[in-house]
Amino acid sequence: MDLTSPSEKKEQHSKARDSTEDVECKERERLLIGMGMDPEASKSAARACKSVDEAVEWILDGQSANLAHSFEEVVESPPVIATVEDIEKENDEPITTVTVLTYNVWFEDIALKERMTEICRLIDSKKPDFVALQEVTPEIAYFLRSDPRLKTYCWSNPPPGAPYFTMLLSKRKGGFQRLAFPGSQQGRDLLCAEGNMGFGQKISVATSHLESALPPYHGPAMNDQARRDQMKMASELMTQTNKDRNIIFMGDMNWDDKGKEGPALAVIGEGWGDAWLTLKPAKDLGCTYNGKLNPMLLNYLQKRLDRIFFKLKDFAPSHIEMLGQSPIPGVTYEKQTKKGPKTLPVVASDHFGLYCEFQSCAAGGWAGRRLG
Repeated sequence: MDLTSPSEKKEQHSKARDSTEDVECKERERLLIGMGMDPEASKSAARACKSVDEAVEWILDGQSANLAHSFEEVVESPPVIATVEDIEKENDEPITTVTVLTYNVWFEDIALKERMTEICRLIDSKKPDFVALQEVTPEIAYFLRSDPRLKTYCWSNPPPGAPYFTMLLSKRKGGFQRLAFPGSQQGRDLLCAEGNMGFGQKISVATSHLESALPPYHGPAMNDQARRDQMKMASELMTQTNKDRNIIFMGDMNWDDKGKEGPALAVIGEGWGDAWLTLKPAKDLGCTYNGKLNPMLLNYLQKRLDRIFFKLKDFAPSHIEMLGQSPIPGVTYEKQTKKGPKTLPVVASDHFGLYCEFQSCAAGGWAGRRLG
């Protein structure tokens, strides 16, 4: 016989409901932080909203969209590791190889989950020390941060209010800095990470998505001068803030060496090298956007938009390759063409990724045509 009074039963049900809501709230908070959201904002949003989607909108609506702060103003952004367990501890022994990967992951909502799963697989297959990503949306950040294969990385925070952005992943202990390019009409910025390579040896790794060309794709809309200015600013800032001159700058540069912006190495400045030009023969153009080879695209544009630049004292490039050129098995999408819908295979992105290895000069790394 149940002797519990109605008031006691009501209190028990209330406690059980509160306990369930508390668990759900903490899970929402964990997922939001895993997406790269600010920890304090995630905590408030998790309490105020009943779903992760509502919480993301709540955070983005409540944050300032003003990204036009001074380029000289350094915004410290510590690595987000609240939901990442087993982060690799600082290595006290000097390492002999630095590995990096850059990828424009494409923000289009085409087979998004399948494409992000493939990108996680590609990253995991190489396990680079540093990963640079461009065109990351909050939803993409959620997919990537939720994949257990990437749990060993520290992640940079997204800029407040941006619909898409760059991100850096690092396995080496250090912090992040994000700096807006003044005058950018597309919210473009420079994102830097400092890594401890052992015995006090430091390396600075940075990424950017330089200003894109816009319709009608001629004249000022090409934004070639904006890209030149951004490249120069990035080079000057990284050189000034990294006295050891161990610097790697990679990302989607939207660059055409034969266009009005001119050869990138002539703009970025003295002492810089281009990993692809250093390691590959001249006939290998290295087109990371390739409308002829990428089966997901139906155009003829072939450009080496993605680059890995270096200015190094202790390392030299030893290997570089493209990633993500093969279709994802069993995944297709329907593209509308002038002749009607066409079913096409899906690859990880509209860009191919770039993976590069740098060997320690002390360990006999190849210096070759290194300019740094």
